Amino acid sequence: MSDPVVKISEGIYRLPTVLSHAVNSFVLIDDDGKVVLIDAGLKGSTKKILAALDFIGKRPEDVKSILLSHAHVDHLGGVNRLNSKSHSHVCIHEADEKSAISGIAPKAQSPLARAFSLFDRNMEKVAIDSTFKDEEILNYRDGLLVVHTPGHTPGHVSFYDKKTGTLITGDALFNMRDKISFSLKYFCTDFKLSKISAQRLGDLEVENIGFMHGREILNDAQTTLREFLKRKTEID
Repeated sequence: MSDPVVKISEGIYRLPTVLSHAVNSFVLIDDDGKVVLIDAGLKGSTKKILAALDFIGKRPEDVKSILLSHAHVDHLGGVNRLNSKSHSHVCIHEADEKSAISGIAPKAQSPLARAFSLFDRNMEKVAIDSTFKDEEILNYRDGLLVVHTPGHTPGHVSFYDKKTGTLITGDALFNMRDKISFSLKYFCTDFKLSKISAQRLGDLEVENIGFMHGREILNDAQTTLREFLKRKTEID
């Protein structure tokens, strides 16, 4: 049986919530020992998140903040159940706040996705305590940079931990089967914009990369990322 967490860098862990890496959340240990959770998975993910916290010696009440990369059910679905135990401060980008509060996901570009309402099913309304903006540096660790990467949703963001050079992509990039790709077109509000905004990630000085969908990249992360983005730019 695999461990419920995977260490990415000092004080940063990946928490698989569906299979070994199909859907992930991330834990950042702040300088005060408290936990900052990035994304809370699907509604049924709480048990796995709590087990992962216990594995690294943390309790639900140690989770002081839940940062959401965007308003899709596989990222905020577990917030309410988890927060009933942790009473955390919940944050999301201002452009996705309305979707989180209403429980109605941003309208996907694809008619197929809209027809099946894939991201509206079982999406609970989530109370948001505050919002963040592009290039805001959140007061965690040595600074957690918010990078607005819209297109998957209007308020989609990635996060960059300055202390370790760790990039957490959200759904701006996937790494399923250890192959980097852009967001799935069918679930984006603006697929072209999602590809354009993901290029911003290549400007960061990256040591490690964590993905919400897929395994992390710990070796030659910056080179791998920049080569992917350059290659895609040339193709487009």
